[in-house]
Amino acid sequence: MKYITFQSKDKFTHNAILLGSTKSKKAYIFIHGLSGDMFSRFSLNEKLAKKSRMLLSFNNRGQGIINKFKKEDPKSKKGYKSELIGSALEKFVDCKYDIQGAVDYLKNIGVKKIYLVGHSTGCQKSVYYLAKTNDKAVKGAVLLAPISDYSATINSINPDMYNRALKEALKMKENNQADKLLPNNTWFAPISAQRFLSLYTPNSTEEIFSYGSKKQATLLKKVNKKLLIFLAEADEHNNRDINDLKIWFEKNTKKTDQVFIVNEANHGFQGQEKKVVNIVHKYF
Repeated sequence: MKYITFQSKDKFTHNAILLGSTKSKKAYIFIHGLSGDMFSRFSLNEKLAKKSRMLLSFNNRGQGIINKFKKEDPKSKKGYKSELIGSALEKFVDCKYDIQGAVDYLKNIGVKKIYLVGHSTGCQKSVYYLAKTNDKAVKGAVLLAPISDYSATINSINPDMYNRALKEALKMKENNQADKLLPNNTWFAPISAQRFLSLYTPNSTEEIFSYGSKKQATLLKKVNKKLLIFLAEADEHNNRDINDLKIWFEKNTKKTDQVFIVNEANHGFQGQEKKVVNIVHKYF
């Protein structure tokens, strides 16, 4: 394991680790989920990096709930300024800068084939990046437990709490306070108004896996790279029959993409990593 840093397109510094062979021409970029970090799903990533492959895992701007990130600032004596981001404050569309920075780092060290590996909300980020950039350096993507945050929440949270938070978030957006946190008594965790609307409303850009909202899966259908999609049979965040979910993904992706159900797997695939890795190594 090697510790590195790289810079995103908008000049943020990201901490990262490299696993596996640093001389490999084939590499995976792991994109962690909501409030995760570069060590999330470490057991799975360690196995992915076997067989002369390399894996880069980094703290994207959704790390933790609220975290301090350094951004280059030539006017500062230190050469940077600090900004608070994290899953409570990040703007979803900015994920493209983080992923582009990781891709550029690997290209600069000679990697020829790059594959994205997104877990949970990292799946939405992977799809968004590929749909928006069609990056030629990226040959495909692995989606691990691609679950709609909107669908998972709307079917598990108290409706009164949700409606109260939604009303407050819309009010704050209208008053140009979208980047501020919702009041403490509004939601069960710290979250800004714009982040709430991004994660938990049916028509947001982030609602990419729209099986619950019935919105057209426009961004997912736009991806022209090969996708390997892994659904966890015992996913604690899934609110529908796993076979119905598989059918939805098959209907909304290309015929060349593949959708797998991993039996007995939870949302994090703990204990089932080898099954996933064996399939990924077969195709990527």
